[in-house]
Amino acid sequence: LVEAEQVQAARREGRELPSPALPTHYADLDRLLSGGLWPGELIVIAGRPSMGKTSFALNIARQVSVGNESLVKPSAVFSLEMPREQVAKNILSAVSGIPGQKMRRFDLTEDEFSQFQGAQQALRAAPIFIDDSSAISISQLRARCRRLRHRHDIRLIIVDYLQLMRGSPNAQSREQEVAEISRGLKAVARDLQ
Repeated sequence: LVEAEQVQAARREGRELPSPALPTHYADLDRLLSGGLWPGELIVIAGRPSMGKTSFALNIARQVSVGNESLVKPSAVFSLEMPREQVAKNILSAVSGIPGQKMRRFDLTEDEFSQFQGAQQALRAAPIFIDDSSAISISQLRARCRRLRHRHDIRLIIVDYLQLMRGSPNAQSREQEVAEISRGLKAVARDLQ
């Protein structure tokens, strides 16, 4: 109620208060999410294999963390499936516009190599933290995220992917284990905003 009153008062005065939502820079998605990714929310991207879930999530991290220094927000990517180097190459491919298969082999023309170097400079300056630990537990993820939040004020955490996380050894079934992991991720999102 207090927040609504503050927003209305600001509008009456002709000023707009900044939204706490983190824009994904996908206009339609941001519109559907009322401005972007809101602090404390857990959003699950689901789909069949090879539908582009990882690419989509990495593109959001890139949109959030690469570009105009005054607008970028630090992000963390926990890749339980891919090594850090491959995650970086995927982001480099998106930043440079060079197809992933060419990037993977570094089969580049001179122009593409120049694009690659420019993208590499942009990515080096970007506050994207990649952790490629496999089979990480919720408590390990929480501790690493807290450290990153404290040191770098991360605003976005991406976990790729939930099924590869380790749950409690006391879980009776994989379904219970995944439910426990989901609850743990939701708690991390709420705690760290």
